[in-house]
Amino acid sequence: MLCRLVTSLVIGAFVSLPVLAEEPSPPATEPSTAEAILRSATERITQAKSFTVDAKASVVVGMPGFEHEKYGRYKVAAERPNQLLVLRTDGEMGGTVANDGKKLLMYNAELQQYIESEAAPSLDMLSSDFGMMSLLEGGMGGLFLPLLADDPVARLTGGTTASQVVGVEKIDGLECHHLKFEQESSDLNVWVTTGAAPTIRRISPDLSKQFAGEEGADDFSITVVVDLRAWDLPAELNDEMFAFTPPASAELKEEFAAVAPSAVMPPIAAGPSHPPLLGELAPEFALIELSGTKAFELKPLIGQKVILLDFWATWCGPCRKGLPTIAEVAKEYSDKPLAVYGVNVQEDADAIREFLDETKLELQVLRDVGGEVASSYQVTGIPHTVLIGLDGRVQVVHVGVASKEELTAQIDALLNREDLATKQLNAEQPEAAAESEADAEPSEPEAEEPAKTPEAEPAQADSASGE
Repeated sequence: MLCRLVTSLVIGAFVSLPVLAEEPSPPATEPSTAEAILRSATERITQAKSFTVDAKASVVVGMPGFEHEKYGRYKVAAERPNQLLVLRTDGEMGGTVANDGKKLLMYNAELQQYIESEAAPSLDMLSSDFGMMSLLEGGMGGLFLPLLADDPVARLTGGTTASQVVGVEKIDGLECHHLKFEQESSDLNVWVTTGAAPTIRRISPDLSKQFAGEEGADDFSITVVVDLRAWDLPAELNDEMFAFTPPASAELKEEFAAVAPSAVMPPIAAGPSHPPLLGELAPEFALIELSGTKAFELKPLIGQKVILLDFWATWCGPCRKGLPTIAEVAKEYSDKPLAVYGVNVQEDADAIREFLDETKLELQVLRDVGGEVASSYQVTGIPHTVLIGLDGRVQVVHVGVASKEELTAQIDALLNREDLATKQLNAEQPEAAAESEADAEPSEPEAEEPAKTPEAEPAQADSASGE
């Protein structure tokens, strides 16, 4: 099992209390089923000409004592048919989106880049825009945007196999119905305020099904929460509300550049089918060692030693399981031309030292504070182990926990200057060749058939070429 990396809270709110106007007449009785309660709240959104709301999206990943949290605070305004502003006001997770009815602008503060395109014609179309979902991560994309759809209930609860009203619970002193929608890959929890004017107060998925039974996941947890407060339905808005101008330092791009992964994402079961950078020259880099007094550069080691880089974090369960193996390998090969480094991704020095003291691991640690090295090595999940040969090329990539037997056998081969990357890449070619040969088989009998009349030959040629 891997712990996938990401960008991603503290409490967010608008400066004013909600002003609820044109309230519908209170129903005789409140809805009693989970779907009906949720729909009573979403209908107030879909039937309102406009609204504003404060949002806070948070993600906490890790193990007890080693949690990692990131967040984003947002000010949201929307007016039908197609005006929308999702303005990030604090935190390091997600971005800003402005659809003023004429153009759609998406801004990534970490990259200092923005994208412009033609305005979407409706909030419903914006609710399923993949680019927006990717930018508004940490729950804002997948949990808040569906509220803009024509049918938010269908978008949020699609695939539900069972639902229930868990009970009435208080959030910040406010009574809310706790609704649960059971789905195949995850369960969705929604809290809706009680009373005649229901609003959605919190959305939080239970993602434990996605990595149940995975190796190293026993103590691992991920908590995603989107808090929504200070709803104003409908709201008094004007066109200026949806105008957003990126900073002068921001660059206009056709698409966002790849961003360094950040430590907040759920585990996944398998890595990419083709290891990143396999057979390519290892990207050079310079980092500070954990001591903070010594710089490390990769370049001087190229050609002198086989190099093992293990990307990890203290909060990652599989990393904690695999690091003892990395430390053992480093110790056993201490008299060989092998350099072993644990590259910690985006954690502070105190957290790393506390972990090493607790586990008694002896390991040379480099700090990739900004995640730039992880990005250059195309690390999308940790643990991620890279073996660099004496030729300076990436010879082996392990996405997930590697066994000691695998590592030692590969290290021995690289010390003997074997080209493992080329062997792996060549091993894939016969399969591709076999597939091509199989595709070409139908045309072979045609070549052995008796000569056809000249009129028939073009038709045969067309058939063989597949045109």
